[in-house]
Amino acid sequence: MATQSEKIQKLQDEIKSYKETLIKYGDMFNADGVIEEHEQKKLDQMQSIIQKVEKKLVALKEKAEKKEQDNKGTNFPTVKMKEIGDFLTKLEAKFGIK
Repeated sequence: MATQSEKIQKLQDEIKSYKETLIKYGDMFNADGVIEEHEQKKLDQMQSIIQKVEKKLVALKEKAEKKEQDNKGTNFPTVKMKEIGDFLTKLEAKFGIK
């Protein structure tokens, strides 16, 4: 299964490819100096796909950032609490406290 980073990279690559294709078709349709109505509809459809993929990319990035923040938030206290516990254990041993 792909990681979140891999999914994000794949979507970024897809967006880049779609945008390049859209430009290519726009140039091709405009070669005669006029973009016909049916040609414009195709360009609009491609643009719509690009926008949907971009929205999905934003959602994935936000989800990855939230997950990263959540992980930092939960791991930080756990690690610090263990360090504090170890320190207290050493102090107790040093001073003979039980």
